[in-house]
Amino acid sequence: MKKTIEKTLSGLKDFQRKTVDYAIHQFESGRNRLLVADEVGLGKTIVAKGIIARLFEKAVLQEHKKKFCVVYICSNQAIARANLRKLNFTENPSAIKQTDKDDRLTSLAYEDSFDNTSQQFSIKAITPTTSFDDKTHAGRMDERILLYRLLYDYADIKPYKNNLKWILKGNNRILDENWEWAIKNAEDPNCKYNYEIKARVYAEFRKKMNVEIERKKLPKSFRAANITYPIKFWTLLLNLCKLGISKNNYLQIIIFYNLIYQFNHSI
Repeated sequence: MKKTIEKTLSGLKDFQRKTVDYAIHQFESGRNRLLVADEVGLGKTIVAKGIIARLFEKAVLQEHKKKFCVVYICSNQAIARANLRKLNFTENPSAIKQTDKDDRLTSLAYEDSFDNTSQQFSIKAITPTTSFDDKTHAGRMDERILLYRLLYDYADIKPYKNNLKWILKGNNRILDENWEWAIKNAEDPNCKYNYEIKARVYAEFRKKMNVEIERKKLPKSFRAANITYPIKFWTLLLNLCKLGISKNNYLQIIIFYNLIYQFNHSI
């Protein structure tokens, strides 16, 4: 790996190398973000590759961290496919972790589902269209399944798993039988579709569920639960589960779009 880092850095022009050195100095000084605003054609992607190589060297070769994952946010998947190869300083094609089902922000909640879990470097791309579109408040089915897996084994909510299931479905865009099949798989630890959720995601999500939320954030949900004062997120959910929402009536109680949207933004 050391040789590919040296090859990457030696291929930079002087002004590109100075940009890389400046960026690394800024990160080492405590900054956590940086904008490189060169003109078109001056090699910003190549500079990014150099920065990635240097950060990998520090994290893995010097600090002995096990893995280094790069998430590349790109305008569309066509550009992503081309630039992922340019940014992959290791020149190992297996470092690029990209599938049609792996382009959402929530895919970052899972441990590496690819075969070579010992691989130190990986890079993947997500796009604003698939990950940051606030118009799709209810999200995709795989995002709702992730929410179900994060929520259903709360001790107080366990008795209401069936209610939670239909709260998270929330509309008729997904066939009921497809949803029930997905939920059944979500509860099966041996299901091949159940990628392991990162422990840090569980911990951070539970912190968010213990944050108080005001009525004005979710007025319909508060009204349905007959609550007028700020309460913890998970307490609101528990009260909604106790309403008896089921397969027979979930479409008659349209209170869930903003609720699911808030859940998605808690992951």
